[in-house]
Amino acid sequence: PPATSDGVPQCDRSDGSNPHRYDPLACWLWNMRVPIPNQSFKESFITVQIQDMTCTNFTMASIDTSFSPSSSDGATSNPAIKVAVSGISATCFGRYHVTGGIGGRVQAWVQQSPEQKHSIELSLVFMSTVYEDKIRMASSVNATSCQANLEVSSLHFEGSISARLINLFKSSISGYVSGALSSSLCPAIEPELSNDLTKIIQQADNIIIPLLPNETAVIDGTKKQTLPIRGRARRQASRDDTVTLVDWKVDTPVLYRGLELMNIFLDRYLHKGFFVDAMQYLKWNVPPSLDCGYFFGGINGLLHTLTDGKVAIDIPVQIQNITFVLPGYGRVWLNIHQLRVEGVEAFTNIELLKPDSNVSFSSALATDSDFNITVSMTVEVSSIDGGVFQGDSLKESFSISANSSRASIGSTLMLNYDKTLFQNIHMQDIIITIQNYSNISEWLCLLAPIQSLDIVDLNLDVNLSSIVFSPTGSTGTLEKDMDAMLNSLLKLFLTEYSLLVRESLTGLVEGPAQQALTDFVIGFIDQLSTQKCREIPEEDAPEYVNFHNFGILHQLNDFLKQSLAVINQYISCVADVFNRINQPVSFEVENVHVNLTNISIKNPACIKQLEILVPAQDVYELNN
Repeated sequence: PPATSDGVPQCDRSDGSNPHRYDPLACWLWNMRVPIPNQSFKESFITVQIQDMTCTNFTMASIDTSFSPSSSDGATSNPAIKVAVSGISATCFGRYHVTGGIGGRVQAWVQQSPEQKHSIELSLVFMSTVYEDKIRMASSVNATSCQANLEVSSLHFEGSISARLINLFKSSISGYVSGALSSSLCPAIEPELSNDLTKIIQQADNIIIPLLPNETAVIDGTKKQTLPIRGRARRQASRDDTVTLVDWKVDTPVLYRGLELMNIFLDRYLHKGFFVDAMQYLKWNVPPSLDCGYFFGGINGLLHTLTDGKVAIDIPVQIQNITFVLPGYGRVWLNIHQLRVEGVEAFTNIELLKPDSNVSFSSALATDSDFNITVSMTVEVSSIDGGVFQGDSLKESFSISANSSRASIGSTLMLNYDKTLFQNIHMQDIIITIQNYSNISEWLCLLAPIQSLDIVDLNLDVNLSSIVFSPTGSTGTLEKDMDAMLNSLLKLFLTEYSLLVRESLTGLVEGPAQQALTDFVIGFIDQLSTQKCREIPEEDAPEYVNFHNFGILHQLNDFLKQSLAVINQYISCVADVFNRINQPVSFEVENVHVNLTNISIKNPACIKQLEILVPAQDVYELNN
């Protein structure tokens, strides 16, 4: 943790500096007070009394943690996190009194016993309860099996006591303080740590229970009623009932049928490329080993070739920031920078705006293979009244990586579009939108007719196998150890409470996430309603399109220019496939039977230039 020049944690931040992630722990240890019972020591006719001694200002160097799961045979019913703290040091203050009236203050410096590997060892045992007789969840934490190994490294007496007298009693006093501290530290730590962690678990339960599917829960033997967020009536975007809406099937049959055909194509060619489909149609024997990527392995093969299974998405600035209040903890501000996804080449289902009715479209993604999502973000937590987090705001940058062995997400979009405004959209509106597709304000004319856009049936089903927390930037040894402890806790919850995690994530998506998305859409539509689309002047002479303004065409040809080597390699591979298959082709033309045999393709990978839809010198022409 950040410290002053003398190594003292900055627990009192009058300078307004930002706290560090683990300052609360460091300050809790620094401010912890462990009393040492009064004791007398006698040598010959001299007696020394040690009184009112208290040890405080605890610091630590490192923490080792390990996860101990519950056993399937019932021998160990509760999971635990085993904690071993090393390099603990503390300072003890008290008073001494010697026969004859001599007295003053005594100070002892305490550190880990040199012959011991750890200063303190203990277990955090997670006690569990069952929600609605099916979902196991943590209810409390017990800190047990604590053992302390500390000893006095130095003693200092203030007053007129002589050095000879100090040496006479130093060994006895040091041994007593060491033993008393070691025996008193665990009884001081165990109940306080148990209470603090149990409060956190209970606050987490209060947040999680409304996300679960049923309405009652049994906590500590008491049945408690809750209002589940899942299924709760959600605020939807209001619309004018007098407005005539677009019937997408009737009014836009080409678009509607195009979306249907696209989803038929996605389903048919998800795993099998249409090149293979065509060759099977021709009754060619296609060995499974012949795979050039792209259109041989279907959509998944195309995704694998283009992305190698990895995609990085920079989050648009407009939706980077998320703010919410975590009850009992604090106000949380999230800034999500980037989303990285691995495993995007093994989908079992893809639906994209598949028509469900005349006004609704469904989308879905599913995979039963390893799937990883890594989110890079900055989080800032500020205090609220009665929250656990108090003091100056805590700001940290980190990434969270989640791995799943199965995942699916889907939703239905109900799009109500003003038919009158839709019919007034000019071709120029569409052209300007395409030219400036990256500027959201240029989409106004196409989006303004939206009366309501409701996202319903948003659902998530995911089987998480691991979650890893990784802070960005340089970190100290203690920070890395605490991050490892956090990851051990995440492993515990994913292993022992996997159904709870799964149902909580499902409830989070179906409840608060869907509501937040709906609110965002409502705000977006409300903002559009205050703006006017550009007016298109009526002119006698037509206005021709300047294709040089289509940046997307330039980007397409830049991509083709950079991909020539890959394109030639692909053509060569396809040609090799046909040459190796060496199957005849038969067909009829006006009762003439044609049979082609010994077909071979020689030296096809010779493309030196490839341009498609390139704006010419005359800005109204496109060259190929």
